[in-house]
Amino acid sequence: MEDSLLVATKAIRSSLPGRLRLRLPVLKDVDSETVELVTEWLKSQAPSTQVTINPRVGSALITWDPARDSLDVPSLLTQAQEYLQSAQALGLIGTKESLACSPQLPPVREWIEKLSMQGEQAGNRFLDTLSPWVAADVKQRARKRRVTQNRLMLASLVASIAVLAVSQSKSHVAFGIGFIALLSVHLLQHRKVL
Repeated sequence: MEDSLLVATKAIRSSLPGRLRLRLPVLKDVDSETVELVTEWLKSQAPSTQVTINPRVGSALITWDPARDSLDVPSLLTQAQEYLQSAQALGLIGTKESLACSPQLPPVREWIEKLSMQGEQAGNRFLDTLSPWVAADVKQRARKRRVTQNRLMLASLVASIAVLAVSQSKSHVAFGIGFIALLSVHLLQHRKVL
């Protein structure tokens, strides 16, 4: 805690009642989404807060009405430092340069991508297992998988609507879940064009 307060205190370039200028290296060259994210977080600290971030130099100007709001500057700096470090570790903030040329994905995005790939592979295995019965008339493997998926999606949607017409809510839910599962596999397969 003391280390983060020391680092945060070094970030102060000028401080007057109602006005604080910070120089934070983590803000240097950040993208516009990050500027908006940090600005909104800082504005949430007090109703009268105004924030201007200059990503070119990594500075932030925070102004507020000292008669209306009381900002505890050391506490704000410590929270801001922890917030920025957490956001950076989660991959929620990035620089223009890192977004443009870095092939590495942040840990959260990498995890989501791996999970998506595993879901797609499991769905493909399921479709390959059913394709000899559902799409026996199709010869090409990739096309057979797509035809199987489309026919199963259509069948589960029709079944879901049909059982709803005869008030079979449990069956409707079961067929609806099947449709959602098939739709999820479809969306995972085609996520790059969405």
